[in-house]
Amino acid sequence: MLPLTAAMITVPIQGMQDGQVLFDITVPASDIPDISSEFSRDIRVAGTVTRTGRRFAIRCTVETLAVLVCDRSLEEFDEPLCVELDLSFVVDTEGAITRSRTEQLDDEGPIPIRDDAKTIDITDEVRQELTVHLPMRRVAPRYRDKDITEIYGDMSKGDQDEAPPADDTWAALRGIQQRDN
Repeated sequence: MLPLTAAMITVPIQGMQDGQVLFDITVPASDIPDISSEFSRDIRVAGTVTRTGRRFAIRCTVETLAVLVCDRSLEEFDEPLCVELDLSFVVDTEGAITRSRTEQLDDEGPIPIRDDAKTIDITDEVRQELTVHLPMRRVAPRYRDKDITEIYGDMSKGDQDEAPPADDTWAALRGIQQRDN
């Protein structure tokens, strides 16, 4: 197993023969460029890289904690995220030079890497997958099984006398409409 700590998430492949190698990388989220602000803790990537001829397959698990703000209470809470990645790369120097990284990520096939590559950088893939797996609905664990009325009470039963007067600009038009019917 190769324990690593790096600013970018790179898997070493230099001198690798056909077969499988374990890797375990831990990177502070603050060291990853352009990562979402919800990620401020360490990001751990652990898995295997398998080489078969000119092809490399990386299967790994990405784990981290996202710091989120609860939609109901505005409290900060930690949300554990665990994402599985299955990536495929092929040694193709010409393809790696002529295609931009964005084009490579958008393509369905294996991502081309250079002949002389010593590592495979999976930073973009990790950043993308973590961002996609952020929950849309952000509710702190202690509020997830509760109805909103359990948290704040029934807000519809407020004192009617204290409610501000409604601006009824359309009242005159409603009267005309009712008269015509």
